Amino acid sequence: TDRFCEFSNFYWHDFEFTLPEFARRQGFDSVVRCETSEKAIMLTKAALMGDLNTFIEIKASHDPSSTKALGRRVKPFDARLWDDRVQEVAFQVVLQKFASSELLKEKLLSTGDKIIAEAAPNDRIWGIGMDCSDPRLQDPAQWQGQNILGSALMRARTDLRSRADAKASVVIDLDADEDTEVKPGDQLEGATSRPLGRRWGGGAVTLTKRSDGKSQ
Repeated sequence: TDRFCEFSNFYWHDFEFTLPEFARRQGFDSVVRCETSEKAIMLTKAALMGDLNTFIEIKASHDPSSTKALGRRVKPFDARLWDDRVQEVAFQVVLQKFASSELLKEKLLSTGDKIIAEAAPNDRIWGIGMDCSDPRLQDPAQWQGQNILGSALMRARTDLRSRADAKASVVIDLDADEDTEVKPGDQLEGATSRPLGRRWGGGAVTLTKRSDGKSQ
């Protein structure tokens, strides 16, 4: 739904994207400014297949629909190679997008441990192959698609949460005068360290795909 429009690959958010190491090729830019995650995905697709001409066209494109169309023209296209890499591509793109903005990161983390799915009846690859109104929606076992986007979002959420927890894993409680000099290695009186736990709710989160409803 519009509440989670930021999760869409068509959502406009300018970020600096670094191509995954496995997709980097000589003569291809390894870092590109992207307006949408759709652009980052298609750039990676073109680079992975070694299609420099299409890569350059995608780089110059600013409209996600046009970018998607260019991605379908990548050649030579190795379907097996793409199938082997597409989930990692999706994860890398989504992770970099949400890590680039505190607001986006907090929006993703706010979903807790809920299941994220792209409710797209015409997309059985990036989505779950069914509409939001489908009564089977709440049962992942009955989904008709791979849900690559939803899986990437959940994986990125786990990664970002781990980073946040790592930063907050040690709490220092020091009651000392401002003029107290603390040197490396000093034992701080009253200092404690402890892991910070979090509790997350269950349930499901869904988002509706754009009207074209087609897979990559």
